[in-house]
Amino acid sequence: MKKKATFSREQLSKSKTFGYGKDLVLAVLEDRDYTKDEAEKEIQAYLTGEREGI
Repeated sequence: MKKKATFSREQLSKSKTFGYGKDLVLAVLEDRDYTKDEAEKEIQAYLTGEREGI
């Protein structure tokens, strides 16, 4: 299985292709590396009320 690329929350917050605002990404994601899929799941959980922000 091919390993997926991981990105820091700072990299994701600056990404033009990720699709979420910098403030939202920095508020929701913890200071660790994420795949884009993991980050997407965390942000969607926050936006739908399934989890609280930090």
